Amino acid sequence: MNLARNQLSGPIPKSICSLLELASLDLSENHLSGQLPSELGLFNPIALLNLSSNNITGKIPHQLEKGENESIFFNNPQLCGNLIPTVTRCSASGSGSHKLPAKYLAMIIAFPIVASLGIILL
Repeated sequence: MNLARNQLSGPIPKSICSLLELASLDLSENHLSGQLPSELGLFNPIALLNLSSNNITGKIPHQLEKGENESIFFNNPQLCGNLIPTVTRCSASGSGSHKLPAKYLAMIIAFPIVASLGIILL
C-alpha cells in the first residue's frame, strides 16, 4: 500500500496493524505524528515498510528495530531507538536528543566540500 506524499497527518492508527494481507506500507513524506503503534510488525511482519520524512516521535518498537533497513526511519528527528545506528539513541525518558551521531554529521559536512573539489578538478 503506497500512501506516500498524500499530506496525511496525525498518528498512525493501530487498526492498520490488523491488515493481515499487507505486504508493504509506504507512509513516507507525510505529516504523520505521534508514536509508532507497538503492534506494528508484531502480528504480520511487513516485508517493505517506509516511515521516513514524517514527524513521528518516541521509541521505535523493538520488533521494528531487528533487521530493518535503517533508512525507513530517516528524517524523523524526534524518533529514537537503540539498535539502529542512524537513529538517535533513546534517553531514559524514551525520547531522542535530536543530535545526529558524529560520524553522520561529519559526512554531511564533508560531502559538499568533496563534491565541490571534484567540480573544480574537472
